[in-house]
Order: sequence, then structure tokens, then C-alpha cells
Amino acid sequence: MKSIKEKKSVVNQNKLIWIIGGIVFIILAAGAIYLGTKNTENKFGDILSKKPTPTIHIAPKKPDSESHPPQAMETPPPTSSPKPTNAEPSVVPDGDATGDTYLLPMSGSQKITTADLINFDNLDLKRARNEIYARHGRIFVSQDMACYFTKQSWYNKNPDYSEKLLSSLEISNAVFILNYEKEKQSPLINKDSGCVQN
Repeated sequence: MKSIKEKKSVVNQNKLIWIIGGIVFIILAAGAIYLGTKNTENKFGDILSKKPTPTIHIAPKKPDSESHPPQAMETPPPTSSPKPTNAEPSVVPDGDATGDTYLLPMSGSQKITTADLINFDNLDLKRARNEIYARHGRIFVSQDMACYFTKQSWYNKNPDYSEKLLSSLEISNAVFILNYEKEKQSPLINKDSGCVQN
């Protein structure tokens, strides 16, 4: 039979084991939450950064002797879609810019649907996805996107480009288009098709 001292010692050991176990559990849970959010950011960043994506910087173009001076972009009419809050990055205006039209003029202010993409070929899908980035001035490494967006009068390279410039709606639309491209099994998702004439 155990003495009272031995019983108290066992009880104290059990309490200590429970306390240590609780602390270890809290540390593991906090670590799992931290790693989970880190992995989500990395995974999402990979989806968006593996493909060449266009970027636009809304700075006025300097007129040269062969081109016309830049014209002010019209403010798009108000839509029923929610406007970004102050926590969101600024959204570049949608619409038409000095004669060039966007493939998806509403991709910065409305949620893209399959109906918006149904008539696009593989190259136009890739351009439409990257157009979201091009509006914020992303500088493209791939020749096909660099050649295409350089020809757009609204496109201005932004050396300070970051995906932080994109609103959550723009990111969601870019991912939606990428998933649509994957569903169509587009061979151009991660392929640089070079400069094309159209």
C-alpha cells in the first residue's frame, strides 16, 4: 500500500504531465496555424507568379513625335459590385483607353464568369488573365506577353510592381481564368509562344 506522500507525489506528477502536455499542444497548434497560413500564401503566390502576367502602371505616357499625347481615361459608370475598402489595394479603372480595348474591361470591378471567357481562344485567355496584372504595370519576362502588352497604349511598366497592388477581386478573377485555362487544357498556360503579329 502506498503512503500518502507517494500518492501526493503521483498526483503532482500527473498534474505536471497535464500542464506540459497542454503547453506542447498549444505550441503545436499555433505552429500548425502559422504554417497553414504560410503555405496558403506560398501556394497562392505560386499560382499567380508561375505564369507570366501583365502589369500596368497608370502613369501618363510621354508623347513622342510619332504618337499622340495620352488622353484621360473615362471613369467607368458605377456598378453594383462592391468597391474595395481602404484595406484593399487600389483598383485600376476598367474600360477603353485611347483606342485600345481591354479583353476583359470589367475584370477589375466585376467577378468574371465562364460566359465572359467562352469565345476566347487559348492565347486570348492567357492575355485576359495577364491583363489583370498589366493594368498595374507588371513587367513581363515571357516574350508573348511582353510583346502584346507593350503594344497596348494603356500599358505602362511599373518597376515597383507587386501583387499587393491587386485587389482580392482581381486575384480571384486571375485564378478563375487560370482554372478555366486548365479545364480547357490550354497548352499556353506555362508556355511562351513568342511574339505574334495579332
